[in-house]
Parts: sequence; C-alpha cells; structure tokens
Amino acid sequence: MSRIKAGDELMGFPRAFIYAGVPAVVATLWNVSDEATAILMDDFYRNLKVSDKAEALRSAQLKLLKNPGSRNAYYWAAFYLTGDFR
Repeated sequence: MSRIKAGDELMGFPRAFIYAGVPAVVATLWNVSDEATAILMDDFYRNLKVSDKAEALRSAQLKLLKNPGSRNAYYWAAFYLTGDFR
C-alpha cells in the first residue's frame, strides 16, 4: 500500500478529474491571487477559441508576464495544463 506524501494533493485532485474522464485540467501548483486568476482564465478561454489548450494557456500566462503589476512568477507560473493539450 502506498503512503500519501506531503504535496500529493497538488497532483491528486487534477489527476482525479482525468481518471474520471475529463480530457484536460488547468490547475495551479500554489495559491494564486484571485484577480490574476480571473484575468488569466478570461484570456485562456478567449485564446481557446483560436488555438489549442496549451497555446491558449501559454498566451494567457505571457500576457500576465508582460504586465508590470503581474510580472512576478507568483501571478502566472503556478498554472499548468494536464491531460489532452490539443
């Protein structure tokens, strides 16, 4: 029987969605500002209309990176895509 280690919940929750049949999940590695998350997700879904999931997330992260108020990695680097990236 495997033991649960500190940090397992970070990957376990998104993995549970994948195992349940959800094709892809955008998740975070740490708590992120609600404002930055709202901006990133708005841009992500707008980008998703014209590109695949991976590029949509990348573009949304780059937009936060280019903004002086959200340039710090805390605001944009926590987000990752798991599952089908297309």
